[in-house]
Amino acid sequence: MPGHWPVLNADDPEAAERLRELFAADPHFVQLSEQYEEVNRQIEAGLTGNDPASAALDAVLRRKRQMLQSELHARLKAALSDVGDDERRGTPGSHT
Repeated sequence: MPGHWPVLNADDPEAAERLRELFAADPHFVQLSEQYEEVNRQIEAGLTGNDPASAALDAVLRRKRQMLQSELHARLKAALSDVGDDERRGTPGSHT
């Protein structure tokens, strides 16, 4: 799993397990998470700039980060929903 994930780290062991599975099995999820980390690094690096160009770039980066965060959360939520659906059908472990 990529670096520190306060955005997606879950106290719920089931969510943490699904997150590990997503990183192992979903290349698009990995790509989104890497993009999120890069945007987050850019935002953190730009926090020292006070010029208008920096402020405009910061706003764009924050919107992009929010979009990526929303998509990552949606994918994790869908993966957790799949687990619940499988359990209701009596087929634990078939997370497709």
